[in-house]
Amino acid sequence: MSEADRQERERMERELERKRNEERGRKEREDRESHREETRGGGNDEEDEEEHTTFAFPIADTPTLLGDDIKMKNIPPFVLPNFFGLSTEDPDAFMFEFYIVCQTYGYTNDAQKLRLFPATLKGYALKWFMGLGEATIVYWDDMKMKFLAKYHPYCKSKDSKEDIFKMSQSEDESLEEYLEKFLYNMHKSKQSNLPLDVICTIFLKGISDENLDPLNLMGAGDISHLPFPKIVELCKKYSRGKAKRGRG
Repeated sequence: MSEADRQERERMERELERKRNEERGRKEREDRESHREETRGGGNDEEDEEEHTTFAFPIADTPTLLGDDIKMKNIPPFVLPNFFGLSTEDPDAFMFEFYIVCQTYGYTNDAQKLRLFPATLKGYALKWFMGLGEATIVYWDDMKMKFLAKYHPYCKSKDSKEDIFKMSQSEDESLEEYLEKFLYNMHKSKQSNLPLDVICTIFLKGISDENLDPLNLMGAGDISHLPFPKIVELCKKYSRGKAKRGRG
């Protein structure tokens, strides 16, 4: 092989390798972009993501502004709900879980909720939060409104209509837990304006026989004929009594 042929061959090999690298780089960029579109909260572009990496804390010095002596109790991290900002998540369900944890651990003060909330955010949701700007959030209502305004349009809406008609009490679920889940899904559902007697029928259909029979005894007969608020009261009374006896 002549020197000229050898050089031409090397040139062609370099050109081929360059094209392979370009194609590999293009595919990697497409994969990263595809992954970003699937997982990031709110569909922000790369400039928005870079903007969200600021470390200026958005929550203002609440005790100074509100004059509150905020006492933060210790909450095990594993009990906190987490929100990642994914399109498959439900921001309403997350806020409901957060509210339940706050009630359970005595975080009834809005300032306490505000201070606790950032610990629940992960991934892209945390980046979004940190991009709100320093000391831009003063009140819990502001935080809640900004969060829901951000993720309601982005996260897939979940019509709970089917949930209500198919809901049933699970084996490891107390009657009061099932009641809270049912009421929450009913509130979210487009079927929340159903007549109370229909809501009552749907709710009782999902209660396990183990709990329904004692409820009928407490109600002195078939409780399906009672007003729904009375059924709710009986469920709470029975469930709490059962829990105190160590069986629920």
